[in-house]
Amino acid sequence: MDANCGTQSRLYYADANGILQGLEKEGDSEWVLSSVGDLNASVHPGTSITALLSPWADSIKVFYFKTGANQAQGPFVAWWTPSAGKWQTGSI
Repeated sequence: MDANCGTQSRLYYADANGILQGLEKEGDSEWVLSSVGDLNASVHPGTSITALLSPWADSIKVFYFKTGANQAQGPFVAWWTPSAGKWQTGSI
């Protein structure tokens, strides 16, 4: 049996430019940059970021407050599901 089985960590944050980013780690592997940054989602400075894993572990949702010139502002969610195979985002 793999000693790393089931051990997964995720960390979501706003980088120095205020863009939503994530780090992922599985078992004893190194931290790697998540593809959530590809959304180029602007996070309002100083606001909280919350991540939830579905009870069936089939999706991750990351909630944040979006800000920026010439774009929608307010509460948003980014989500990843295996069926889509990519991050998506939308207002809530």
